[in-house]
Amino acid sequence: IPLSRTERNVIILVLDTFMGGFIPEIIKADPALAKRLDGFIYYPNAVSQAQRTYGGLHPIVGGSDYTVDKMNANQRPLAADIIDAFTLIPKALKKQGMKSYFVNVQYVIAPRARGAIEERLKQEEVQISQTELDYALLPESSAIHNQGSKIEWQNFLALMGLFQGFGPIFRKKIYNHGKWMGLLGSSWASAAFWRPYIELISLNRLFAPAEPASAAGSYVLYHNHLPHNTGFASSHDYFGNPDNFRFPLPKIPKILQEHDEQNGNQDLATLFLANYQSLYLVADWLETLKAQNLYDNTLIYLVSDHGSPAFDPSFAVQGRERSKGSWHSLYMRKGFAARDSLRTSNSFRTTADIPAEFLPQFGVLHNPHNGRPLQPVRSEPIPLYVVEGIRRGEQLVGNDHEYYIHSQQNLFKRDIFTDQNWQIAP
Repeated sequence: IPLSRTERNVIILVLDTFMGGFIPEIIKADPALAKRLDGFIYYPNAVSQAQRTYGGLHPIVGGSDYTVDKMNANQRPLAADIIDAFTLIPKALKKQGMKSYFVNVQYVIAPRARGAIEERLKQEEVQISQTELDYALLPESSAIHNQGSKIEWQNFLALMGLFQGFGPIFRKKIYNHGKWMGLLGSSWASAAFWRPYIELISLNRLFAPAEPASAAGSYVLYHNHLPHNTGFASSHDYFGNPDNFRFPLPKIPKILQEHDEQNGNQDLATLFLANYQSLYLVADWLETLKAQNLYDNTLIYLVSDHGSPAFDPSFAVQGRERSKGSWHSLYMRKGFAARDSLRTSNSFRTTADIPAEFLPQFGVLHNPHNGRPLQPVRSEPIPLYVVEGIRRGEQLVGNDHEYYIHSQQNLFKRDIFTDQNWQIAP
């Protein structure tokens, strides 16, 4: 993907399910990592307004007009609003002569809307691509290098077809006690865990200086699932074996270790390491941008579409904890020409504020679809939703009419760390 050396570029990198509250613990565990994040501002006081991808991603790319409540209130087919959300920034920046690129976003577009969305993106001249996997990028000693890369999805699908011919008891015996379990497990790991791991390693290969040097800038939306898919790695002890990774594993923070011990598992340790390695690999890529003289004229957001329902150390106060991590998104921003040391700002943010925050720098003040002014989320209380699915009438469906809101929290003040500010909506 070409990035201009003279004109401005914008990159929104979405790390699915990254926990915003882990950043301080990651920096404590690896202070050297912070030095590679120069120019960035970390916003701990930030939320997504939904705790699932299909409610949390669209506001990132479309702004406050495309939060769960706004899209429901529009009374349009949901797919139409999703299309508008994905095409808002490309449509706005195309008028500035900029080109747009979407990488690995097909995994998070609902299948029913995928064709229509991709068609509209092509109309806005958006180039859609996905990372070509190269297992050679993994250490040769890693288990997946020796197993997962040899297992093709055709074998997996053929095996599933074969299983249809067996009775449930026999099928269970083959799967649970036979060699096929390892085969299926490795196939799942290839797709769900190691795919996004390799994708992040491949970031260093993804971008190159545009030719000529005076070429127009680029807008890139990049999605990665690594912080989301940790279960396989945990159960097979991949995190316990340093040979599987390209860097030393940090020490697990004490507060997370204690929580795991209380629950008799390693879930938080696994989640922490997945978040850590995501940021580590992103930092590797940032060093490449600096070496290519592309860093200073590129605006970069590191965000997550939502957090995780796991224990969030940000909310541990006097031995108490609150399960607000689902909405506690990662929100980090590096402005143009910013090179100061990584710093923290306690200013409140929602992930739906991103378009209104940067598009005015390009002279874009209004939503190009409906003409409304671009503005951050201003309502108070701020609604935070548990979205369970999508429905038409009372019937849950794939992607037709509106979000099905299971429950709602209200944030009455723009401070997520004060318990009294959170109230369950009636």
